[in-house]
Amino acid sequence: MAFGAEMIVHKQNKVVKTFLSHSAINKASAMSLIDLNIKQKRTLHNLLKQGVIKQVDHQYYLDEHNWNKFKKSLKRFFLI
Repeated sequence: MAFGAEMIVHKQNKVVKTFLSHSAINKASAMSLIDLNIKQKRTLHNLLKQGVIKQVDHQYYLDEHNWNKFKKSLKRFFLI
């Protein structure tokens, strides 16, 4: 069971690192999924639902503030 949770966290980190490496961190620097080469569609969708990834038209960017809040909530979840 823990292995599944670790894989989810790993995939989330991978998606976020992709946004960071492309500097897609605000509306002005938003990019398409093709340009970002995102393959983790389910993970991306879940991060969109959490507000970590934001969509502007057909482009996406990382909301670093929401990512930091989301990471803290995950840490709390794993400490229970």
